Amino acid sequence: MRYHRVPASALLRAIVRAVLLYWCVLTLTFALLRLAPGDTASLLVPPGASAADVARLRTQLGLDRPMAVQYAHWLGQSLGGNMGTSFAAQRAVRDVIADALPISLGLGITSLVLSFVIGIAVGLIQAARRGRLDAALTVVSVVLVASPAYWLGLGAIACFTYLASSWSLPLALRLPAIGIATPGADLHGVQRFADLVRHAILPVCLLSAIGAGGVARYVRTSALDAVGADWMRTARAKGADALRLYRRHLLANLRAPLLTLFALAVPGTVAGSVFVETIFAWPGIGRLMVASIVARDYPVVMGCTMMFAAMVIIANLLAEALLPWADPRIRA
Repeated sequence: MRYHRVPASALLRAIVRAVLLYWCVLTLTFALLRLAPGDTASLLVPPGASAADVARLRTQLGLDRPMAVQYAHWLGQSLGGNMGTSFAAQRAVRDVIADALPISLGLGITSLVLSFVIGIAVGLIQAARRGRLDAALTVVSVVLVASPAYWLGLGAIACFTYLASSWSLPLALRLPAIGIATPGADLHGVQRFADLVRHAILPVCLLSAIGAGGVARYVRTSALDAVGADWMRTARAKGADALRLYRRHLLANLRAPLLTLFALAVPGTVAGSVFVETIFAWPGIGRLMVASIVARDYPVVMGCTMMFAAMVIIANLLAEALLPWADPRIRA
């Protein structure tokens, strides 16, 4: 199978489109934040502060200047690699995000990998085993995809934390619902890692289940279309066993659809992490962004938006660049 390179002109056009899209997302976010009702300075001052204190803080933060001036100042800082300073934490936004980014990356990458591994397996099983099993798995996958992440998260907490504790179920079924570590526990080494894994079971399983439902539906449909193709009948007529048929032929032809689905799944994982980190109190970028929106911490919100938008756009660029490898029939 020969690899067809993407022409440099096509790659350059894709990069230009990505940069323009990135700029549009950030500019729209900046405008919506500034146009939202409410006074940011009044939320940051201590209770009992006078109107003069509020006005002084507004001037200090540069919020009294016209929006165009604020945008030009922010854009100049961003192009220079400076995300600004957090209004609430009085720390560099880069440092605030650096503390939360590893947690979000660990949660997102783990759930995304599990989503595809489980989803591909379930989708292939549905395509191979038509009947009651296919119908049951279809119902489960549709429910997972259609249900809101926060609703599933609250349901998981109710079942595996509160009800499991009240019914005195085994310790393995009583899972923590809040945070990434047991409060007050002085753990090190293997014990600390085991405690982190135990706290990660619910959020990771929740994100993985939602993603796997969508992947399974996609793989099932694509596999059913491929099973009836002429090249599959030819391979079957030549005596190829079922394992070779699915591993060598079917999965090879599903590479392009799965690569496209991966690029489409990244935004869903990012959006889902916002709800999951908020529900389970994981100190990642998703929870940080929600808290910053509530506190009107504009620099942190813009910094989180820059990270999320970059992840989504880079994933789509990589998928577009790798499509000729996944499907050599594709040209520029």
